[in-house]
Amino acid sequence: MREKVKKCTNLDVLDKIMNKIYTASSLEDARAIIEGVPGA
Repeated sequence: MREKVKKCTNLDVLDKIMNKIYTASSLEDARAIIEGVPGA
């Protein structure tokens, strides 16, 4: 999961991930958020 985020260079995508990741209540939720964002 960390490597996928590190490889992402699109700031709009990273912004979407960061905004949603704060609402994650578990590691599984965070992983689902990252996997669900197009371009991540």
